[in-house]
Amino acid sequence: MGKGGNASVKKGAAVDASDASEVNGPCIQDSQVPSQRRTCVPTKSGSGVVDCGVALAAESGAKGHRTGSQKRNVLINGRLYDVAEFKHPGGSIIKFLTGNGDATEAYNEFHMRSKVAEKYLNSLPSREAPKEVLARRAGNGKTSLSEDYAILRDQLEKEGFFEPSVSECVYRVSEIVAMHALAAYLFMSFSGVAMKMLGLLVLGLAQGRCGWLMHEGGHYSMSGYIPLDRVLQIVIYGTGCGMSGAWWRNQHNKHHATPQKLQHDVDLDTLPLVAFNEAVLGKVREKAAVATLLLQSAAR
Repeated sequence: MGKGGNASVKKGAAVDASDASEVNGPCIQDSQVPSQRRTCVPTKSGSGVVDCGVALAAESGAKGHRTGSQKRNVLINGRLYDVAEFKHPGGSIIKFLTGNGDATEAYNEFHMRSKVAEKYLNSLPSREAPKEVLARRAGNGKTSLSEDYAILRDQLEKEGFFEPSVSECVYRVSEIVAMHALAAYLFMSFSGVAMKMLGLLVLGLAQGRCGWLMHEGGHYSMSGYIPLDRVLQIVIYGTGCGMSGAWWRNQHNKHHATPQKLQHDVDLDTLPLVAFNEAVLGKVREKAAVATLLLQSAAR
């Protein structure tokens, strides 16, 4: 939370790798000769090596050089990481930036508070992205926008916008607890309709406050401690709004990974009730729904 809330691409979130306690996957030790990159697989305890051998890029053994692997690569900080055999702890969100685009900003923002995300990333087979790939994918085709964002983010960080405020967390949690208590008292202690309606009004306001507060917890920006923020988000959203915190994180983080992109941003997947872009009208088959959407467009 802090002084200014979250930046445009939210940090933390469900894609955070903190759900896992150890890394158990392949790692690549780069060789000067691409065709002789050594592939090492650590044991589950991390105390030794199960297997270590030379993988030949020519036969697609070096996983960063698979045939057709571009569709399974994620570009982060100028490197292509092979995610073909990687099960992302944060769910399927990774597929939106696999084989196209630049995941650098999304990765950095989502995992800024994670202590193990970098271990996961370093365990993946990777290679330097070729110049032609960088020219096509770096900055998602808008490098100047990414550069401007980096400057803005640096300024906000220096001003303390990303520093959690414990006192504010305590205040806001206490606020919604008090509002729920007041709503329950008004609704249950009075028989008059007016007082009961007032109690429902206070309860509705409390539910709205829960929605905003759980949003901070879901982005792991409430206390800054991921396990605590996750618990707070689940409890606040579950008791205050009657919704699933895990479902919200899964959906909302997809929105932040690829905002305003059709078939990626799930917040745009509102058919057949609302269409945010005429390009999606072709997906609606019901004539009544099409007519409703066209009337919405005409009304604007």
